[in-house]
Amino acid sequence: MKRIEYVEIIKKIPGTPFRLGGIYEIERMGSANARVRINNSIYQVPKEALQVVEQVERERWEENDKIHD
Repeated sequence: MKRIEYVEIIKKIPGTPFRLGGIYEIERMGSANARVRINNSIYQVPKEALQVVEQVERERWEENDKIHD
């Protein structure tokens, strides 16, 4: 099963429906651009406007949250 990767938009991208700080599914990452999916459409986005988000299992996240409380 293919692992789905996500990115956060860290810069405003004119002409796209992405919002700043939003998390979106990444289709493919190239050397200069990435293909990002939103509402069954795919947009080509400059790589410098993105930050890869690490996935955390729910159990690990909840356990870490209990430690910090």
